[in-house]
Amino acid sequence: MPRYGPKLRKIASDAVRYVYNHGAGSKRSLYEEEREEKARRFREKYGSEGVGAEGESQGNVQPTFIGVFDTVAALGSRQATLLAVGGFVLLLLLTCWVSTVAPWWITVLLALVPLAAAYWTILVMAGQVKYFFTDPDRRARLWNPFDWFAIVRHGHVAWWSGKNYDRYVDREVRFLRHALAIDESRLKFPRVSWGRSVDVDWNDNRGNYDWMKQVWFAGNHSDIGGSYPEEESRLSDIALHWMLDELKAAIPEVQIRSEVLVTSSDPLGLQYDEREGFLNSQPALLRWLTRDSLTWTTQPRNIEDGVTLHPSVIARFEADAVPQMGEVKAYRPPNLHGHSLVGRFYT
Repeated sequence: MPRYGPKLRKIASDAVRYVYNHGAGSKRSLYEEEREEKARRFREKYGSEGVGAEGESQGNVQPTFIGVFDTVAALGSRQATLLAVGGFVLLLLLTCWVSTVAPWWITVLLALVPLAAAYWTILVMAGQVKYFFTDPDRRARLWNPFDWFAIVRHGHVAWWSGKNYDRYVDREVRFLRHALAIDESRLKFPRVSWGRSVDVDWNDNRGNYDWMKQVWFAGNHSDIGGSYPEEESRLSDIALHWMLDELKAAIPEVQIRSEVLVTSSDPLGLQYDEREGFLNSQPALLRWLTRDSLTWTTQPRNIEDGVTLHPSVIARFEADAVPQMGEVKAYRPPNLHGHSLVGRFYT
Protein backbone atom coordinates (compact mmCIF):
# COMPACT_ATOMS: atom_id res chain seq x y z
CA MET A 1 0.00 0.00 0.00
CA PRO A 2 1.55 3.35 -1.01
CA ARG A 3 1.72 5.81 1.87
CA TYR A 4 1.03 8.92 -0.21
CA GLY A 5 0.95 10.34 -3.72
CA PRO A 6 -1.03 9.64 -6.93
CA LYS A 7 -1.01 5.85 -6.48
CA LEU A 8 -2.69 6.09 -3.09
CA ARG A 9 -5.18 8.62 -4.44
CA LYS A 10 -5.99 6.27 -7.32
CA ILE A 11 -6.91 3.49 -4.88
CA ALA A 12 -9.14 5.82 -2.85
CA SER A 13 -10.73 7.22 -6.01
CA ASP A 14 -11.52 3.74 -7.33
CA ALA A 15 -13.13 2.79 -4.02
CA VAL A 16 -15.42 5.82 -4.00
CA ARG A 17 -16.20 6.25 -7.71
CA TYR A 18 -16.60 2.63 -8.79
CA VAL A 19 -17.76 0.90 -5.60
CA TYR A 20 -19.24 3.16 -2.93
CA ASN A 21 -21.05 5.51 -5.34
CA HIS A 22 -22.62 2.66 -7.32
CA GLY A 23 -26.35 3.01 -6.70
CA ALA A 24 -26.04 6.30 -4.82
CA GLY A 25 -29.39 8.01 -4.38
CA SER A 26 -31.40 4.85 -5.09
CA LYS A 27 -32.82 2.29 -2.70
CA ARG A 28 -29.94 0.20 -1.42
CA SER A 29 -31.63 -3.06 -2.44
CA LEU A 30 -31.71 -2.09 -6.14
CA TYR A 31 -27.96 -2.16 -6.66
CA GLU A 32 -26.61 -3.87 -3.54
CA GLU A 33 -25.68 -7.13 -5.28
CA GLU A 34 -23.83 -5.25 -8.01
CA ARG A 35 -22.03 -3.07 -5.48
CA GLU A 36 -21.01 -6.08 -3.41
CA GLU A 37 -19.58 -7.72 -6.54
CA LYS A 38 -17.74 -4.51 -7.43
CA ALA A 39 -16.35 -4.45 -3.89
CA ARG A 40 -15.16 -8.04 -4.26
CA ARG A 41 -13.41 -7.19 -7.51
CA PHE A 42 -11.81 -4.16 -5.87
CA ARG A 43 -10.46 -6.27 -3.00
CA GLU A 44 -9.15 -8.85 -5.46
CA LYS A 45 -7.44 -6.17 -7.55
CA TYR A 46 -5.70 -4.55 -4.61
CA GLY A 47 -5.11 -7.66 -2.50
CA SER A 48 -7.29 -6.52 0.38
CA GLU A 49 -9.56 -9.54 0.91
CA GLY A 50 -10.55 -10.31 4.48
CA VAL A 51 -13.05 -12.42 6.42
CA GLY A 52 -15.79 -11.10 8.69
CA ALA A 53 -16.89 -12.33 12.10
CA GLU A 54 -19.28 -14.83 10.54
CA GLY A 55 -17.10 -15.89 7.63
CA GLU A 56 -18.41 -13.36 5.13
CA SER A 57 -16.13 -11.70 2.60
CA GLN A 58 -15.04 -8.17 3.48
CA GLY A 59 -12.04 -5.86 3.57
CA ASN A 60 -8.93 -6.90 5.47
CA VAL A 61 -8.82 -3.72 7.59
CA GLN A 62 -11.52 -2.45 9.94
CA PRO A 63 -11.39 0.74 11.98
CA THR A 64 -11.72 0.36 15.73
CA PHE A 65 -13.33 3.74 16.35
CA ILE A 66 -15.43 6.00 14.13
CA GLY A 67 -16.52 9.38 15.47
CA VAL A 68 -18.55 11.88 13.43
CA PHE A 69 -19.94 15.33 14.10
CA ASP A 70 -23.55 15.87 12.99
CA THR A 71 -23.51 13.84 9.81
CA VAL A 72 -26.07 15.28 7.39
CA ALA A 73 -27.53 14.12 4.09
CA ALA A 74 -26.42 17.22 2.20
CA LEU A 75 -23.27 16.28 0.28
CA GLY A 76 -22.90 15.74 -3.45
CA SER A 77 -26.44 16.94 -4.08
CA ARG A 78 -27.99 17.22 -7.51
CA GLN A 79 -28.80 20.87 -6.76
CA ALA A 80 -25.07 21.69 -6.66
CA THR A 81 -24.51 19.93 -9.99
CA LEU A 82 -27.48 21.66 -11.61
CA LEU A 83 -26.20 25.00 -10.33
CA ALA A 84 -22.85 24.33 -11.99
CA VAL A 85 -24.58 23.46 -15.27
CA GLY A 86 -26.64 26.64 -15.02
CA GLY A 87 -23.47 28.67 -14.55
CA PHE A 88 -22.00 27.09 -17.67
CA VAL A 89 -25.07 28.04 -19.72
CA LEU A 90 -24.83 31.65 -18.53
CA LEU A 91 -21.14 31.78 -19.48
CA LEU A 92 -21.99 30.42 -22.92
CA LEU A 93 -24.69 33.05 -23.46
CA LEU A 94 -22.32 35.79 -22.32
CA THR A 95 -19.69 34.61 -24.80
CA CYS A 96 -22.22 34.63 -27.64
CA TRP A 97 -23.23 38.18 -26.79
CA VAL A 98 -19.62 39.40 -26.60
CA SER A 99 -18.95 37.90 -30.04
CA THR A 100 -21.45 40.37 -31.51
CA VAL A 101 -19.88 43.50 -30.03
CA ALA A 102 -16.16 42.75 -29.57
CA PRO A 103 -13.18 41.78 -31.78
CA TRP A 104 -12.74 38.08 -32.54
CA TRP A 105 -9.65 37.69 -30.35
CA ILE A 106 -11.52 38.91 -27.27
CA THR A 107 -14.27 36.41 -28.02
CA VAL A 108 -11.70 33.62 -28.33
CA LEU A 109 -10.12 34.51 -24.99
CA LEU A 110 -13.50 34.72 -23.28
CA ALA A 111 -14.58 31.43 -24.87
CA LEU A 112 -11.81 29.65 -22.97
CA VAL A 113 -13.82 30.12 -19.77
CA PRO A 114 -17.00 28.27 -20.87
CA LEU A 115 -14.84 25.68 -22.64
CA ALA A 116 -13.04 24.94 -19.38
CA ALA A 117 -16.40 24.89 -17.58
CA ALA A 118 -17.79 22.52 -20.23
CA TYR A 119 -14.84 20.18 -19.79
CA TRP A 120 -15.33 20.14 -16.01
CA THR A 121 -19.11 19.66 -16.39
CA ILE A 122 -18.65 16.71 -18.74
CA LEU A 123 -16.22 15.09 -16.31
CA VAL A 124 -18.64 15.56 -13.41
CA MET A 125 -21.66 14.25 -15.31
CA ALA A 126 -19.74 11.31 -16.78
CA GLY A 127 -18.58 10.38 -13.30
CA GLN A 128 -22.21 10.06 -12.22
CA VAL A 129 -22.99 7.41 -14.85
CA LYS A 130 -22.60 3.96 -13.28
CA TYR A 131 -22.78 0.61 -15.04
CA PHE A 132 -22.14 -3.05 -14.29
CA PHE A 133 -20.94 -5.83 -16.57
CA THR A 134 -21.14 -9.47 -15.49
CA ASP A 135 -17.77 -10.08 -17.13
CA PRO A 136 -15.21 -8.45 -14.81
CA ASP A 137 -12.77 -7.97 -17.70
CA ARG A 138 -15.23 -6.11 -19.91
CA ARG A 139 -14.78 -2.36 -20.20
CA ALA A 140 -17.06 0.25 -21.72
CA ARG A 141 -15.78 1.32 -25.14
CA LEU A 142 -17.11 4.64 -26.32
CA TRP A 143 -16.53 3.72 -29.96
CA ASN A 144 -18.73 0.61 -29.67
CA PRO A 145 -22.50 1.30 -29.97
CA PHE A 146 -23.26 -2.09 -28.36
CA ASP A 147 -21.56 -0.86 -25.19
CA TRP A 148 -23.71 2.26 -25.27
CA PHE A 149 -26.81 0.06 -25.38
CA ALA A 150 -25.51 -2.05 -22.49
CA ILE A 151 -24.81 1.02 -20.37
CA VAL A 152 -28.28 2.45 -21.03
CA ARG A 153 -29.93 -0.89 -20.30
CA HIS A 154 -27.97 -1.90 -17.21
CA GLY A 155 -26.61 1.42 -16.00
CA HIS A 156 -27.96 4.29 -13.96
CA VAL A 157 -27.15 7.86 -12.98
CA ALA A 158 -26.00 8.13 -9.38
CA TRP A 159 -27.39 11.18 -7.60
CA TRP A 160 -26.94 11.53 -3.86
CA SER A 161 -30.22 12.48 -2.22
CA GLY A 162 -31.58 12.70 1.29
CA LYS A 163 -34.48 10.43 0.37
CA ASN A 164 -32.32 7.33 -0.09
CA TYR A 165 -29.19 8.39 1.76
CA ASP A 166 -26.97 5.47 2.69
CA ARG A 167 -27.35 4.86 6.44
CA TYR A 168 -25.45 1.60 6.56
CA VAL A 169 -22.60 1.23 9.05
CA ASP A 170 -20.50 -1.88 9.57
CA ARG A 171 -21.54 -3.64 12.75
CA GLU A 172 -18.00 -4.97 13.21
CA VAL A 173 -16.57 -1.49 13.78
CA ARG A 174 -16.11 -1.73 17.53
CA PHE A 175 -16.98 1.84 18.59
CA LEU A 176 -19.32 4.31 16.88
CA ARG A 177 -19.84 7.84 18.21
CA HIS A 178 -22.10 10.55 16.78
CA ALA A 179 -22.42 14.13 18.08
CA LEU A 180 -25.76 15.62 16.93
CA ALA A 181 -27.00 19.22 16.64
CA ILE A 182 -30.21 20.12 18.44
CA ASP A 183 -30.66 23.50 16.77
CA GLU A 184 -29.86 22.69 13.11
CA SER A 185 -33.15 23.66 11.48
CA ARG A 186 -32.28 23.85 7.76
CA LEU A 187 -34.48 21.54 5.70
CA LYS A 188 -31.54 20.63 3.46
CA PHE A 189 -29.45 19.53 6.46
CA PRO A 190 -31.38 16.54 7.84
CA ARG A 191 -29.47 14.30 10.18
CA VAL A 192 -28.44 10.86 8.98
CA SER A 193 -29.95 8.09 11.09
CA TRP A 194 -27.09 5.73 11.77
CA GLY A 195 -27.21 1.96 11.83
CA ARG A 196 -29.93 -0.67 12.01
CA SER A 197 -31.66 -2.22 15.00
CA VAL A 198 -30.57 -5.67 13.84
CA ASP A 199 -26.93 -4.57 14.11
CA VAL A 200 -27.52 -3.13 17.57
CA ASP A 201 -28.97 -6.50 18.62
CA TRP A 202 -26.01 -8.28 17.00
CA ASN A 203 -23.59 -6.29 19.14
CA ASP A 204 -25.73 -6.58 22.28
CA ASN A 205 -25.68 -10.37 21.93
CA ARG A 206 -21.87 -10.16 22.00
CA GLY A 207 -21.78 -7.91 25.04
CA ASN A 208 -20.91 -4.77 23.06
CA TYR A 209 -23.50 -2.60 24.75
CA ASP A 210 -21.38 0.50 24.15
CA TRP A 211 -21.15 -0.14 20.40
CA MET A 212 -22.98 3.04 19.38
CA LYS A 213 -23.49 6.30 21.25
CA GLN A 214 -25.46 9.18 19.74
CA VAL A 215 -25.48 12.29 21.91
CA TRP A 216 -27.25 15.61 21.28
CA PHE A 217 -25.54 18.98 21.80
CA ALA A 218 -26.75 22.59 21.77
CA GLY A 219 -26.11 24.50 18.56
CA ASN A 220 -26.43 24.18 14.81
CA HIS A 221 -24.42 21.98 12.43
CA SER A 222 -21.12 23.87 12.69
CA ASP A 223 -21.62 24.61 16.39
CA ILE A 224 -21.05 20.88 16.74
CA GLY A 225 -18.52 20.10 14.02
CA GLY A 226 -16.66 23.40 14.09
CA SER A 227 -15.53 25.88 11.37
CA TYR A 228 -16.37 29.16 13.10
CA PRO A 229 -13.61 31.54 14.31
CA GLU A 230 -11.76 30.23 17.35
CA GLU A 231 -13.09 32.94 19.67
CA GLU A 232 -16.64 31.91 18.72
CA SER A 233 -16.21 28.13 18.96
CA ARG A 234 -17.01 27.40 22.57
CA LEU A 235 -19.96 25.15 21.72
CA SER A 236 -18.04 23.07 19.17
CA ASP A 237 -15.28 22.65 21.75
CA ILE A 238 -17.82 20.83 23.93
CA ALA A 239 -18.52 18.23 21.24
CA LEU A 240 -14.81 17.92 20.44
CA HIS A 241 -13.94 17.40 24.10
CA TRP A 242 -16.64 14.72 24.41
CA MET A 243 -15.35 12.92 21.32
CA LEU A 244 -11.80 12.95 22.69
CA ASP A 245 -12.99 11.51 25.99
CA GLU A 246 -14.87 8.76 24.15
CA LEU A 247 -11.81 7.96 22.04
CA LYS A 248 -9.54 7.71 25.09
CA ALA A 249 -12.07 5.53 26.92
CA ALA A 250 -12.37 3.20 23.92
CA ILE A 251 -8.64 3.06 23.14
CA PRO A 252 -6.69 3.91 26.32
CA GLU A 253 -3.34 3.60 24.55
CA VAL A 254 -4.15 6.34 22.03
CA GLN A 255 -1.73 9.29 22.16
CA ILE A 256 -3.17 12.80 21.92
CA ARG A 257 -1.01 15.92 21.98
CA SER A 258 -2.99 17.93 24.51
CA GLU A 259 -0.62 20.90 24.17
CA VAL A 260 -1.76 21.24 20.55
CA LEU A 261 -5.38 20.10 20.72
CA VAL A 262 -6.75 22.59 23.23
CA THR A 263 -10.45 22.97 24.01
CA SER A 264 -12.19 25.75 25.97
CA SER A 265 -15.71 24.45 26.41
CA ASP A 266 -18.46 26.81 27.55
CA PRO A 267 -22.13 25.73 27.57
CA LEU A 268 -23.13 29.42 27.63
CA GLY A 269 -21.16 30.24 24.48
CA LEU A 270 -22.35 31.92 21.29
CA GLN A 271 -24.78 29.90 19.18
CA TYR A 272 -24.98 30.47 15.42
CA ASP A 273 -27.97 30.38 13.09
CA GLU A 274 -26.99 29.86 9.44
CA ARG A 275 -30.39 31.05 8.22
CA GLU A 276 -29.88 34.38 9.95
CA GLY A 277 -26.25 34.46 8.87
CA PHE A 278 -27.24 34.06 5.22
CA LEU A 279 -29.69 36.95 5.54
CA ASN A 280 -27.05 39.14 7.18
CA SER A 281 -24.75 38.59 4.19
CA GLN A 282 -27.32 40.12 1.80
CA PRO A 283 -27.58 43.83 0.88
CA ALA A 284 -30.29 45.70 2.77
CA LEU A 285 -32.18 46.46 -0.46
CA LEU A 286 -32.31 42.77 -1.39
CA ARG A 287 -33.59 41.84 2.06
CA TRP A 288 -36.30 44.49 1.77
CA LEU A 289 -37.34 43.40 -1.72
CA THR A 290 -37.52 39.73 -0.74
CA ARG A 291 -38.98 40.37 2.73
CA ASP A 292 -36.20 38.25 4.22
CA SER A 293 -37.46 35.19 2.36
CA LEU A 294 -34.22 34.49 0.48
CA THR A 295 -32.74 32.02 2.92
CA TRP A 296 -32.80 28.36 3.93
CA THR A 297 -36.18 26.66 4.37
CA THR A 298 -36.79 25.81 8.02
CA GLN A 299 -37.63 22.43 9.48
CA PRO A 300 -36.57 21.79 13.09
CA ARG A 301 -35.30 18.30 13.74
CA ASN A 302 -37.58 15.82 15.44
CA ILE A 303 -36.00 14.82 18.77
CA GLU A 304 -37.75 12.07 20.68
CA ASP A 305 -37.93 11.77 24.44
CA GLY A 306 -35.36 9.31 25.64
CA VAL A 307 -32.46 10.41 23.42
CA THR A 308 -29.25 11.29 25.23
CA LEU A 309 -28.63 14.98 25.91
CA HIS A 310 -25.12 16.08 26.80
CA PRO A 311 -24.89 17.61 30.33
CA SER A 312 -23.91 20.94 28.75
CA VAL A 313 -27.43 21.16 27.27
CA ILE A 314 -28.94 21.12 30.76
CA ALA A 315 -26.46 23.79 31.88
CA ARG A 316 -27.50 25.96 28.93
CA PHE A 317 -31.17 25.56 29.87
CA GLU A 318 -30.44 26.57 33.46
CA ALA A 319 -28.83 29.87 32.44
CA ASP A 320 -31.06 32.96 32.50
CA ALA A 321 -29.92 33.99 29.02
CA VAL A 322 -27.32 32.94 26.43
CA PRO A 323 -26.13 34.55 23.15
CA GLN A 324 -28.00 33.22 20.13
CA MET A 325 -27.00 34.93 16.85
CA GLY A 326 -27.76 38.58 17.59
CA GLU A 327 -29.97 37.92 20.58
CA VAL A 328 -29.41 37.17 24.24
CA LYS A 329 -32.28 35.12 25.60
CA ALA A 330 -33.19 31.94 27.43
CA TYR A 331 -32.32 28.73 25.59
CA ARG A 332 -35.61 27.06 24.65
CA PRO A 333 -35.36 25.09 21.39
CA PRO A 334 -38.87 24.18 20.13
CA ASN A 335 -37.98 20.54 19.47
CA LEU A 336 -37.09 19.70 23.09
CA HIS A 337 -40.27 20.77 24.87
CA GLY A 338 -41.36 17.14 25.12
CA HIS A 339 -38.09 15.79 26.50
CA SER A 340 -38.41 14.59 30.08
CA LEU A 341 -35.07 16.09 31.19
CA VAL A 342 -35.84 19.66 30.11
CA GLY A 343 -39.63 19.83 29.77
CA ARG A 344 -39.90 21.67 33.09
CA PHE A 345 -38.07 24.69 31.64
CA TYR A 346 -40.92 25.40 29.20
CA THR A 347 -43.62 25.93 31.84
